[in-house]
Amino acid sequence: MVAKHSDADHPIDARQLIEMQTKLTFQEDAMQQLSDVVAQQQQDIMSLQGQMKQLISELNAVLGDLEQGSLAKSPVDQKPPHY
Repeated sequence: MVAKHSDADHPIDARQLIEMQTKLTFQEDAMQQLSDVVAQQQQDIMSLQGQMKQLISELNAVLGDLEQGSLAKSPVDQKPPHY
């Protein structure tokens, strides 16, 4: 048989209730802040992935041009017109 406990056995006074409510409020706020950070990080990751894809595409285009020899020489590599 299970013994029943009445509220009188473990009363919660107002101070304890306020303390628990304060802790709960703090934890809810902390969870919301963490959730906001995670959401922002997810947006940042998606943006960085898009940038990385764009850079890879540009790099592949440059490498393709190099393989075909179609890149113009840089001004440093070009001879001046009087030579």
